[in-house]
Amino acid sequence: SNYKSIKDKDGGKEEIALGDASARLGFMYTRTGKFSEAEPLIAKALEIREKVLGMGHIGIAYTLAQLVSVHDKLGWYGDDQEAMLKRALEIFSRSPGGQHAQELQNTIAQLRHMRSRRGQQKSLTVS
Repeated sequence: SNYKSIKDKDGGKEEIALGDASARLGFMYTRTGKFSEAEPLIAKALEIREKVLGMGHIGIAYTLAQLVSVHDKLGWYGDDQEAMLKRALEIFSRSPGGQHAQELQNTIAQLRHMRSRRGQQKSLTVS
């Protein structure tokens, strides 16, 4: 799991467990093609993780990418989804020693795919 390093910042063990359970159930629905059921669960997991882990935690980037992937399957690829992917890119790009280089590349590809679906293919660079 990408969340093994989660530390209990403020007595939020129950919240962390709820966020993880919500994300896992959302992932299960995603794997079975039930995207409408997956979306609110992953969105809830994101909300909980942002509150408990902080906005820049690597787990947030994974959850953002997963949520946008579900949005793509639902045909949602607008400004909100682009902003989520840009946040994920920022977090992945700050990881030390290129630790999350593959996820960074996957997220760049996801952003290009979304922009292509929106008819706004642009060149991307990550500074």
